[in-house]
Amino acid sequence: NTIDLVAASIPFTYMSAVERGKIVDECYRNLVANGSLIIFNQYTPLMYRLVKNVFGSADLFFELRNIPPCFIIHAKK
Repeated sequence: NTIDLVAASIPFTYMSAVERGKIVDECYRNLVANGSLIIFNQYTPLMYRLVKNVFGSADLFFELRNIPPCFIIHAKK
C-alpha cells in the first residue's frame, strides 16, 4: 500500500449504502499505516458513522465559512 491520503468530495447521498461501504473499505485497505481519509463538502453527516465503523474512529467538523456550510470527516488508519 502506497497511498498516504485520500481526499474525497463525492456526492455520497446519490449512492447506495453498498456503494458507499465499498468506497470506504477500499480506502481503508489501500492506505498506508497512519494514512488519512478526508471527506469534505458534505452537506449531511451521512458518511460519519460508516467511516468511524471502518476506521475505528473519525473526527467530524462543521465548516461555517464554506458556502454553503458543510461537514468534513477525517479518519486515520
